[in-house]
Amino acid sequence: MKNTPLRFFLLLLTCVGLFNDILAQEDTIVETTLLWDASLSMKDRDIDKDFSFLESYFAVQPDTEVTLLLFSNAVQARENFSIRSGRWGLLKQRLSEVDYDGGTSFKGLSDYAKGRNILIFTDGYQNTNTESPSFKGNVLVVNSKADFNQANLNLLAILSGGSIVNLAKKSNRDETGLKRYYGNLQGIGISNRDVQISIKGSQNNTVRPAEDGSYSIQAKEGDILVVTDSAGNGLEKVLEKTENIDIRLSADDEIALEEVVLTSEKEEPEEQTNTGYGKINKDAVGYAVQTISEDQISDVSTTINNALQGKFSGVRLGQNDDLSQIIIRPSNSVLGNNYGLIVVDGIPLQQSTSGRGGVVAGTEFLDPKNIADVTVLKGLAATNRFGSMGSNGVVLIRTKTAIFNQSAEKKDLALIDDNIYTGKLNVSSKMLVTPYLKALKKGKNLQEAYAIYLEERDQYSTFPAFYIDVFEYFQSASRPLALRVLTNVLEDKNSKYNTLRAMLFKCRQREMPTLELETAKAILERFPENSQSYLDYAMALKHNKQYQGSLNQLLRISEGNTGTELNFEGLKKTVETEIRNLIHLQSKNLDLSKVKPGYRNNLTYDARVAFEWSYPNAEFELQFVNPQKRFFTWEHTSIANSRRLQQEWEQGFSREEFEIVGQETKGQWLVNVKFIGNANSSDQTPTFLHCIVYSNFGKPDQKEKVYVARLHEQDAEEQFLKLKID
Repeated sequence: MKNTPLRFFLLLLTCVGLFNDILAQEDTIVETTLLWDASLSMKDRDIDKDFSFLESYFAVQPDTEVTLLLFSNAVQARENFSIRSGRWGLLKQRLSEVDYDGGTSFKGLSDYAKGRNILIFTDGYQNTNTESPSFKGNVLVVNSKADFNQANLNLLAILSGGSIVNLAKKSNRDETGLKRYYGNLQGIGISNRDVQISIKGSQNNTVRPAEDGSYSIQAKEGDILVVTDSAGNGLEKVLEKTENIDIRLSADDEIALEEVVLTSEKEEPEEQTNTGYGKINKDAVGYAVQTISEDQISDVSTTINNALQGKFSGVRLGQNDDLSQIIIRPSNSVLGNNYGLIVVDGIPLQQSTSGRGGVVAGTEFLDPKNIADVTVLKGLAATNRFGSMGSNGVVLIRTKTAIFNQSAEKKDLALIDDNIYTGKLNVSSKMLVTPYLKALKKGKNLQEAYAIYLEERDQYSTFPAFYIDVFEYFQSASRPLALRVLTNVLEDKNSKYNTLRAMLFKCRQREMPTLELETAKAILERFPENSQSYLDYAMALKHNKQYQGSLNQLLRISEGNTGTELNFEGLKKTVETEIRNLIHLQSKNLDLSKVKPGYRNNLTYDARVAFEWSYPNAEFELQFVNPQKRFFTWEHTSIANSRRLQQEWEQGFSREEFEIVGQETKGQWLVNVKFIGNANSSDQTPTFLHCIVYSNFGKPDQKEKVYVARLHEQDAEEQFLKLKID
């Protein structure tokens, strides 16, 4: 292609309608803007084809003032070149020295372009600030890569009335028809499973997963993928167009492929509710009933009062937020009793009275960690079982100890006698040390450090945290440069799930909502098999103030209308809380005509603490220390909570949240974290732990703060955050 005849390119120019314009410019000096895509994906461009095209262009227009724009996620450089008598050696040398780095954005390019002729050299892929600008002048969009985005190239040309010069044919395969199929192994006991992946009938095409569980294999559509382990377990799958195939290993030695199946309609099971007479179909109940289960009682609740605060609509606790003085319905009498009846395991408690000299019954003996479920009954029809005592409503409490044959698998997080906190953990001040960061420190200035980064990239770009770590390294010195490095995660089509989620966390921490949304889109497009991907997208819309879009996405998750058969049970609590909170805070900006009435019940807490982690296989402990210096530990480990981890792997989510409410929770809280390691002991992939603390949750002055920690040192323990509740 290097020696392509000049008349070939003249023919191209004639076909696109630019040739006559250029001929008319002979013997004059014209202005040309050359937009050169310098993103990471263009590193593999066929630069000889690009140069041959430019050689022909300057032969036709030998005297040209060229404005060169190098761009990736943003415009990197703007330089001017004077071309005379077709001699463009300096420009060619400059283009030969371009460092390709960062994601791709076309945003704002038209603001820099000037002159009669606009040449845009790009593969059309765009992943940050996605938009297609319109240019004034004669526009040619030139591509030399075999892998390109035809739709974006067309759009760039059409919006400016220009044309495309495609110097390569699009191909997702090599000449033999092979494609690269790839994915990850996930599940319990990966380190103990000798797994191999092969193509049936091909003796030489067998691979084994890397230490972090990733694999890739060359095959054709229609080939049969075979997955086996040393125990003789295995499966086969006919390969189709989808190239990303994850493999899940279950605790009972089964192997399964992760697939997304589209369905037209999903039949929902009947929702059951507790009425005090047993559980029946909720639609068959003719009166007001509300029930919460143990999963909706915060693990940090130390009394029954703060455990139930804000959980029921039309219900408020009495003086000092005391459950014994609960008011379930409007006051009936000035002198009579207005407090509801409390029934524990079928036994009515002594009832508090609201009249002068009234009795205050105690409920402090109820342990919130021992509550199985709580049901509130309203109205005479719902409380006739208790006669006049139930006229103000009834609170039915069932304890775990009273439930026959209750499963003991779930760990009791109740505060124990010997849990007085005496530790003095500090926020880790140790600098992160990796081979590539040590190399960067050798740079005497920013330019030298960046040059070292480009060299290190060739060796470490496949390491999951490489771009995240380098982004943080450059953050204080040059935010634009740091962003360029970070957007490589989006530019790389092979970026792993945990790397994309780590980038999502950094976008939240550094308050970059636009980039957060682009990252969430990429996660959803590349990993639609994970339920967490759909929630991440909803939250990104919210952070970009696209409240209606966020609400619609949350409702689709809640109602099972995402177009998949994914199980969102593990995210149900979070999704419903987010819906209520969004409606309460942004009702003026939302169309609520299709929202169920139950979501109008706002939830309020002194604080809501929501944790997420980037790597599903990570094992760690969270230790909460309350103002009274008492603590409890939530364990995300296969030993302590294997059932929970299995649910996460099966449903594809990595999230847990806690609510803090009540008078006794006022003061200073600490949250410490201990990194245990990864489920696969040989896997050294670091985990990014992300936390959003919502202060005064559900109230007009609700605020939020984001914390992110990098967990990489096994058995290391450090203070993660401090939280003061006023």
